Amino acid sequence: PPVRMTPWGSARFDRFGAMLLEGGVMFASDTSRCITERCRTTGEWSLEVTLTCANAYQGRPGRPRRIIGCKRDGGPDLSFSIEQEAGHLIVALTVQKDKDQPKAHRASLGPVTVEQPQHVVVSYAPGKLRGWLNGKLTIEDDVGGQLVWQNSTFTDGLHFGGPEQVDKPWRGRIEGVAIYCTALNAD
Repeated sequence: PPVRMTPWGSARFDRFGAMLLEGGVMFASDTSRCITERCRTTGEWSLEVTLTCANAYQGRPGRPRRIIGCKRDGGPDLSFSIEQEAGHLIVALTVQKDKDQPKAHRASLGPVTVEQPQHVVVSYAPGKLRGWLNGKLTIEDDVGGQLVWQNSTFTDGLHFGGPEQVDKPWRGRIEGVAIYCTALNAD
């Protein structure tokens, strides 16, 4: 179903409905709860989006700029995020095997192309993470464990841009966002 988005800072929509993040963040009101519950039920998750990065070197090693995420602010407990770290697009998610401590898993989708749309697809099935950049499979990782879905609220749920990084936000354009409660494959 369609989602109501709430912009903060200088985030806005262009005349075609794409999100322009030039110093702000967009929150998807109460949508993260719905997505979380459906994905918990299926145990799978996929995200499809077209990103246009404003410049190649946003973020730096160890200090990425978040593009899309379902993460609680002020802590390490995330469900998933797409980030830009220097010149690369990164997928980060938290998995847990049995009663072990949750652990972060990070993988590179590939290099950023400046001011050119990049089609990103990320898919998770229990224990398996796959990612495609512009139709090319770039991630196929065994991640060992189940995706950890956090109990998110409006202010720390699904968001576009990085709310704790408003002073140094990701800059670019986000469009064509689709989140599926099933894993996708190359077909």
